[in-house]
Amino acid sequence: MNNPMKNFTKGRKTKTSIQTEIEPDKLQEKAKLLEEAAEENQRVLEKPSAEIVFKELDEKMKAEPHYWIKDPATSKQIRSEVLEEYNKKLKDNGLLSEEEKET
Repeated sequence: MNNPMKNFTKGRKTKTSIQTEIEPDKLQEKAKLLEEAAEENQRVLEKPSAEIVFKELDEKMKAEPHYWIKDPATSKQIRSEVLEEYNKKLKDNGLLSEEEKET
């Protein structure tokens, strides 16, 4: 058999997500900043746009931003960049809890 192998993942998008917890009383503000942090990253694709999916409500709501990237090999680095930008936005907006300030 001399059939060439085709890579169906080349040039495609990869959906990536991060899981974080948000206090219910600050849900809207923090979710907006998290979405912005993903959308502002140069390596996150504009389409489809980033979205926040909410899961479980305990003391804190589990929020999971979903966003698309082109190169799956960079997903860990992009995740780190998005989290760093989110943390910066929280600090800039005075939204870090005492617990988060200590870490």
